[in-house]
Amino acid sequence: MTSQPTTAPPALVRQKSLDREAELYARVTRMVQERESISISDGWDILDRHGFQVLSRVLLDESRECQKPFGAKGFSSLFTLSFQMCNQPHDPNCSDKIYQLVKTEIERFVRESVVEPLLEPGLAGVSMIVKFAKAWTNSKLYAKWTARLFAHLDRSYSKINKVSTITGLNMEAFRRLGFAQTRSRITHGWLELVDKDRHERPVDLDQLKSSTEVFLAMGNCSDEVCRTVESVDRLLELKQNLDDYKRYLEAPFLEQSREFYASKSAEWLQSGSVADYLKRCEESLEKERSRCAAFLHQSSWPALHACLVQALLADDCHQELVESPSGLAHLLEHGRSEDLRRMYALLALTPRGVDAWMVGAFQGFVRREGHKLVAAARGEMEANQDQGQSSSSKGSDKGAGKGAAASAVGPGLGMIVKMIALHQQVQGMVELLFAKNTNFQKAAHSAFEAFVNEDASGKLSNVELLVVWVDGVLKGRDVAEKLDERAAELRLEDSLRLLTFLHDKDLYVALYRDALAKRLLNSKVASLDLEKAFVTSLKRLMGPPFTRLLEGMLLSDFALVEDQARDFAQFLTRESSGNFLGQGGGGERGGERGGERGGE
Repeated sequence: MTSQPTTAPPALVRQKSLDREAELYARVTRMVQERESISISDGWDILDRHGFQVLSRVLLDESRECQKPFGAKGFSSLFTLSFQMCNQPHDPNCSDKIYQLVKTEIERFVRESVVEPLLEPGLAGVSMIVKFAKAWTNSKLYAKWTARLFAHLDRSYSKINKVSTITGLNMEAFRRLGFAQTRSRITHGWLELVDKDRHERPVDLDQLKSSTEVFLAMGNCSDEVCRTVESVDRLLELKQNLDDYKRYLEAPFLEQSREFYASKSAEWLQSGSVADYLKRCEESLEKERSRCAAFLHQSSWPALHACLVQALLADDCHQELVESPSGLAHLLEHGRSEDLRRMYALLALTPRGVDAWMVGAFQGFVRREGHKLVAAARGEMEANQDQGQSSSSKGSDKGAGKGAAASAVGPGLGMIVKMIALHQQVQGMVELLFAKNTNFQKAAHSAFEAFVNEDASGKLSNVELLVVWVDGVLKGRDVAEKLDERAAELRLEDSLRLLTFLHDKDLYVALYRDALAKRLLNSKVASLDLEKAFVTSLKRLMGPPFTRLLEGMLLSDFALVEDQARDFAQFLTRESSGNFLGQGGGGERGGERGGERGGE
């Protein structure tokens, strides 16, 4: 039985390389010390065997991936040898010959180690990207080490003759021989890997990033850049020419993204609710932003974002989002705040999605809610009126009229309170969910105008009901609730917001003036400061002409009434004390008069 050959362990392999480098070091040291002349062919043979072949072998051997190709002695020996070969006095063209040999060796490495493996017939898709990512990494390392070994050429020969640096030679060869022949297959495999990631299957993002890096680097491989570039890292840091990247990678990527999400859009709309669709759209945008940051150039995000918005929020999707049973109307009626915020944020990304679809639906929702309040109050008023008529069918016509008005007050005041609450709710939605969009504010104003001016009762208008409610607040109560000054102040501010929607503001001021006069005459004023503050607010809202008489009543008439009341109280006090003294004195004088009469 024959024994199978065994592979030497890494320690022995390293030991052999150390021995080889020690021998090379001794040989080159002797040549330098003895100033031994060496021919181009002999010197290149040493550089090839101990330099290029060793470098290629280490880069292509996956088991030695983390191993440096050269130790200190080996690297210094190869550098010294190449330097000595370029500086031989008997041959002034040595540098040019060495430069051309390096160029040929670089091209050989690219053809044999990059192009040929990637052109295998069965290699495609993800496997292609895996191998290409490895080939690009090896090419960068190959460029790094060859640039170090022949750094003296970059410092002198390349600058004097205005030719590419060693790094430039590597990148030119990779672009011309490797990238040009494998570009379409790389793009296809890259897109396949992205699709795999979108379907949430495991993917190595570093491989995608590495492939993207190639397209970015190749765009910078112009003649001018290659003459001065010092390293691949420096090449990637330069202001990038994105022509290759956008043409061969970004364009097909955007097209694939558009098709993928257009298909997903139709699928999601059919399989779930609008709220679920909105969540998926938001999640997709966030995931794509993360993908762009992970393996795309930052300039791709605006184009990718526009592509996603077009696919997920196209015009034909808007109608589905608004008019479906689980659409915008459903979200508004059920107070789905988070879903409404999400819908606004998404449709705001489209040119007219918010204005064309959301604003009108929002206005209709507010109007319907307001009309519900008016209809409910009207129904309650009619029920109270029927009940009052049945219980007192023999009352006079005047008494019946007063009873009808009284039956409307309670439900009417309740309606006013609910309108104010609805306005607070709507304002909160505009501010918190719709980013204070002025179109939503206008829509809400128009909707409130429509139902606030629709009277719920034929006996009492909404203007009268609002004045009655304000009158109660200024007396310190809200229907049956007793109010402190701060609570009353807040309710008066709410009433002013409702007042802005009323058309007949002149009637409001006239009725308010009558109510104020009654409060002043009957001493029903809860706080004079609150009365003055409210009139000031009315003046600010409607202008000085509307409140001139009210200010006169508070500042002049009320002060005059107070002065007269005080004078009258003092008069009564004086009269009371004067009468008391007068009665006593009258008795004495009466006694005197009586005595006088008796003497006579």
